[in-house]
Amino acid sequence: MVKKKKTIKTVDNSWKEYFELLNQWIHTFESLQRISTELQIKYLELMGKALSDSKNVSMTRQLAENWQKLTSRFWQEQLTYKK
Repeated sequence: MVKKKKTIKTVDNSWKEYFELLNQWIHTFESLQRISTELQIKYLELMGKALSDSKNVSMTRQLAENWQKLTSRFWQEQLTYKK
């Protein structure tokens, strides 16, 4: 009888830990989604401004180059991290 109660407590604690971790994961995922959306909006604003001014070809080129460098570096880091 004592062993059964102990087992139930252990299982309850495991579920509690699981749900706490799940809530942390959900919070992190939602934050990532929000930040990703904000980043895309800002990028589109900058590209819109750069493209609307035909004299500002260098800004458009710089934005495209920076975006390409950042995304390339991100994926290189992801591949390195997984090894």
